[in-house]
Amino acid sequence: MCVHEAGLHLANKTQAMDPRWLSNYIDQKAIRFIQATPATHDLLFTGGWEGKRTLPYFVVVKHCV
Repeated sequence: MCVHEAGLHLANKTQAMDPRWLSNYIDQKAIRFIQATPATHDLLFTGGWEGKRTLPYFVVVKHCV
């Protein structure tokens, strides 16, 4: 696998709980890939974010058996 010009963006706890901040950051920084928990996914979409067709979005779920 090759990655070119990749970067990692992390939000602190306060930022991660603010759907408006998250959606603005995604748009302003032209984020091209998101990996999030189901809670963050729900937070973004219930907060009004509509997503982007060209943005791969992966929800990480920990499966406990």
